[in-house]
Amino acid sequence: MKRFELGVDGPGAADYPDTAASVARAVARGEADGGIAIDAFGTGSAIAANKVAGARAAMVTTEAVARSAREHDGVNVLTLGASLLTEAEAREVVAAWLDARMREPGDLRRLAKVARLERQR
Repeated sequence: MKRFELGVDGPGAADYPDTAASVARAVARGEADGGIAIDAFGTGSAIAANKVAGARAAMVTTEAVARSAREHDGVNVLTLGASLLTEAEAREVVAAWLDARMREPGDLRRLAKVARLERQR
């Protein structure tokens, strides 16, 4: 899958819902296997990304949660808070998330239930 960047390129302000939605849409359309959105705290981007059908976003601050989010919850959009993590910590979280994969049949079954909830909106 190709790598590309969406969002702000420079010191100007941006609205996190716009950036997070762009990332989530690219993932939901299959243009990317996963996406990463960064804002001040990560929570707003997760909320916005989760409004896009097919996106499963989580705000993550540790490697353990990053692995769990990907392996057990099928998170395909990772959101990070720039004010919560150092650059080195963020790189470690991203690496853990990128390395993780869903493996358990039970997790896939539960993810199908989440997808059904999404269709009920």
